[in-house]
Amino acid sequence: MRLFLDGANWRRIAPRIIIALALFSSFALADEDKPAPKMGPNNLQDVTVSELRDNMTLMKIFFALPLESTPMVISEEEPPVIQFLFKNVAYERKSTLTHPNAGSIRSVKVEQKEGEAVAVTLYLKENVKLNTRVEHDQFVMVLNTSAQIEVETTPDKVVETKRVSKPKIVSSRMARDGERNGVDLEKVSGSSFYMFKGDLQILRTSPVTQVALGDGTVVSVSPQENGDLLVVGEKAGVTMLRVWHEDGMESDLEIHVTEKNQGALINNAAALLSGLGGVRIRHLGELIVVEGSLDPKVKTQVEKIAKAIPELVDLTTVADVSMTHMIHMEVKLIEFSSNALENLGINWDNQIEGPRAMILGDMITNPYAKLAPPDTLNVPNPEALPWRIDPMIGYLGLATSITSKINIAVLNGDAYVLATPTLSTRSGGEANFLSGGEVPLPSTSSIGSSDVKFKEYGIKLSIKPVADDLGNIRSIINTEISTLDASVSVNGIPGFLTRKTDAEINVKDGETMVISGLVNKQTSRSKDKVPLLGDIPILGWLFRSEEWNAKSAELVIFVTPKIVDPSSEIIKSQMKQGEHLKEGFDKMFTEGIVN
Repeated sequence: MRLFLDGANWRRIAPRIIIALALFSSFALADEDKPAPKMGPNNLQDVTVSELRDNMTLMKIFFALPLESTPMVISEEEPPVIQFLFKNVAYERKSTLTHPNAGSIRSVKVEQKEGEAVAVTLYLKENVKLNTRVEHDQFVMVLNTSAQIEVETTPDKVVETKRVSKPKIVSSRMARDGERNGVDLEKVSGSSFYMFKGDLQILRTSPVTQVALGDGTVVSVSPQENGDLLVVGEKAGVTMLRVWHEDGMESDLEIHVTEKNQGALINNAAALLSGLGGVRIRHLGELIVVEGSLDPKVKTQVEKIAKAIPELVDLTTVADVSMTHMIHMEVKLIEFSSNALENLGINWDNQIEGPRAMILGDMITNPYAKLAPPDTLNVPNPEALPWRIDPMIGYLGLATSITSKINIAVLNGDAYVLATPTLSTRSGGEANFLSGGEVPLPSTSSIGSSDVKFKEYGIKLSIKPVADDLGNIRSIINTEISTLDASVSVNGIPGFLTRKTDAEINVKDGETMVISGLVNKQTSRSKDKVPLLGDIPILGWLFRSEEWNAKSAELVIFVTPKIVDPSSEIIKSQMKQGEHLKEGFDKMFTEGIVN
């Protein structure tokens, strides 16, 4: 490949460019009589060959370039080539840099181009591995090599110096003022930290006095100008890192380095196993462990995937009893006045699709940007770490506006919450809810024996949900609202005013469906009159008034089905709530006995 980086004014931004080719294999602080070389945007010229140290065996190349130096053009070529083009700078040759068999680099070439431009070209081997990412508006490239090539940049020129066989540079990647990259060491201290071979991580920490590694061949650690520690995964293995701070505190970290990018393997396995009910994935060293009690058909699919991924260990079992999805349903039955219903601005004859939106952060236009939760500190997939996350997290959903309007309607007296039941049933089962009472209905048989039956009234709800492995839920919902009608009675037994609806609806897991059409109309009459005068025939109309009022209300049913399992947050929340209620009851019961 060929990579061109160009900018509008390289004379202005050249001091911000770091091109450091550095060897790393184990950590060693600078000798007491020789301070560690400095690397920063204003002192690149201070790094000289005499300041390099010769106790390292593996090199990392760091290119920290401002993103405004792009656009970049990438093309494939044999052998692989990376070329950087600097404009408006001079070139000074001090030696010829050609060194075959130097790790991933075949040779390096620096040459003067037309128009005061200098090109730095790296000729790579066939099997070179290149890692790239974006960090604080910079394009950072990490390349494995095994030799030292030094190219110094100043505001006016690019200087090529000689090759050093075993050097070391304490390099620093530029960041904005006040910003620090990487993972907070204090937060991950005492835990396990996962990397892969060739991975690069920065540990943010307070001022350090001493650092020790159990096995310096597994990772290399190097201090940065701002006090942070740069950790590079060298080979697969496990080692302990201990850090002594100036304030007397100590930090310990168990670092696991895997041969392959375990995070990418987990992502691939998760993509293949997505949609298979009951499957759980976790990582163990360099292995991906799949667990769960599965349906025989799902078990067969997992076995096929395990054959395709050698690192996947199948520990799943076939369930003794065929397990089906459990469905948790949140139901709201609300009666609205006709005006309040219109103010909601929703056509209740249609189901709500449940649109959602999210703003996470990293609002930059670069193909190398990655998004991850801002509290991610140590995950097995380093590529998912939040290199540039601002605290710009938000959410926009349909329930937000509807719920607020419903609450306002309830406060204004325009809506009345009849019931908010929470129901659970297995897929294919039935959940029932009744809030009301029963009326006895005596009856006499043909042989003269009497019997009593009871008629239910109030709010009755019946839901029969069926879910598939893709998160689709089909629900049959039967709803009935009935009240006693004293105006109609037989032998003292009242009649019933009933409103009911039946619906069959398809929704996705977590979406809300809305059912309406249960309208209740009531008419009332009021009369005002002047005593005696209002009762005079014909003339009495002059001394009395009548008013007719018509009131209309509509019952609206909100149902939100969710597929759950024992590890779902809904189940955990209900279990905690149940434990809290039990503790309160036990405490009250115990205190009552004592008192």
